Amino acid sequence: MMIKNNFIGIVDGHNTVITLLSPFASKNQWQFQTYTDMQAVKLCSLKKTSLIEKLSCLIIQVESSINYINALEWLKLNHRLMPVIVISEKATADLCRQVFKLGAFEFLTTHSSPSQWVDSINEAILHYERNCDYFAYQRRWQAILQKLSTREKDVLCHLVQGKTNKEIASQLFISPRTIETHRANIFQKLEAPNLAQIIKTYYLAEAYHLSSSHPYV
Repeated sequence: MMIKNNFIGIVDGHNTVITLLSPFASKNQWQFQTYTDMQAVKLCSLKKTSLIEKLSCLIIQVESSINYINALEWLKLNHRLMPVIVISEKATADLCRQVFKLGAFEFLTTHSSPSQWVDSINEAILHYERNCDYFAYQRRWQAILQKLSTREKDVLCHLVQGKTNKEIASQLFISPRTIETHRANIFQKLEAPNLAQIIKTYYLAEAYHLSSSHPYV
């Protein structure tokens, strides 16, 4: 898979990371955006024209007076798709466990080998692009589900659970014939050839809902 976007954000008040990565920038076609602290990242995040929207990964240097716990929690909430690589001068089991628990993509030390740095960053960029592609795919199916009426969505929720028309009719207090009509409309609106496609569409939309603030069916 070809990397489309090589913008890398670096949160490091001491310029340690940029010094380590600069020798590899040209060969890997990396472009850097540096931030002195997380407050700078948050301020840029408020601007729609900010480069942060183009970043494909963010590197955080722990020793730069950064509260990495708050940083990772905020990034998970506001930039869920962007992989975060945490850098520390000293690697401890507790620190490693904490950063991964908080959703970090990778944990490296300033003493990691150059190949580890390069591989981890390029893997993070590819991971980000795959996430974006899949997220767009999920969003497409979520939009398709919005074609359904409220009652059709009710019927759909029962259909994906494997219930029969008779069972759905009983639970929704309407006739089986009406359920048949709603079911036919669902298949037509979703352009689905079979129930398997209906179920796939439903759960892709659910996954999109759980990973964003968008309304579900």
